[in-house]
Amino acid sequence: LKPGRGVRPVACRLRRRGRRRSRRRERPPNPRRRRRRRRRPKGGREGSPGMAPQLWEIVGGADKGGILVRQGQELTSPACEERLSTGAHIEEIQLAGARLHYRLVSGTGPKTGWISTSLKDKVLANKIDRPAPAATPA
Repeated sequence: LKPGRGVRPVACRLRRRGRRRSRRRERPPNPRRRRRRRRRPKGGREGSPGMAPQLWEIVGGADKGGILVRQGQELTSPACEERLSTGAHIEEIQLAGARLHYRLVSGTGPKTGWISTSLKDKVLANKIDRPAPAATPA
């Protein structure tokens, strides 16, 4: 190898890296640089105008006192202590395949969580139509 070429010793490489990092930290922020905004996921949010959230009724789990609720979307996430009671009405926050993120409307169980809408050949939750608002007498 010729002098000045080839692989530098590890100590020299680390010192150079350290100097580069310190220069970056000392720089003031560039006022012309735009910050990127987070994009919201497509689809309606629960509070979107003109889109009423989908309601579901729990029909499964009658023999066990309700259906199992998990804290996260994955089937391996920790289960909640309470079960969602059969006959409970819930509001859809997000639907990911057969997994439903919900908010409790009526019935007993965790206020929010993730459930499976079906299990093997059993249906655990059915979509229901939102009842029409009651007419107010004039």
